[in-house]
Amino acid sequence: MKTIREKILARFGMDSAGAFLWVCVVAFGLCMAVGCKKSGSEPAQFPQNSQLPYDDSGVAKAFSNAPPASQSFVLETVSEAEHGGAADALPQLSKIAADSRLTSEQKAAINDFIQQIQSNPKAGK
Repeated sequence: MKTIREKILARFGMDSAGAFLWVCVVAFGLCMAVGCKKSGSEPAQFPQNSQLPYDDSGVAKAFSNAPPASQSFVLETVSEAEHGGAADALPQLSKIAADSRLTSEQKAAINDFIQQIQSNPKAGK
């Protein structure tokens, strides 16, 4: 009389080594699926530094619920302005402010940030 193990192996045409390999592959796949699962992407965070020349808190607040890609792009542009690239960041900030997909709060925050740069362009150098 065949054992259950022997019946299963015969049914799938495997020997013990093949079954062991199959079990290892399935176990590895399950571990990868469970271990690498994203629990939700973390949004980009605006650095909190009182030494920066411009106040980006309005931008940070306005974009806190924006999609991660938009948030990241705005963060990079604002950071560039704060760390010496104000002149280079202004055209990008103007493009961002003109985007029709922005909320009125986001547009106002970007425009306020642009005003800060324009009123004190040397602060970001």
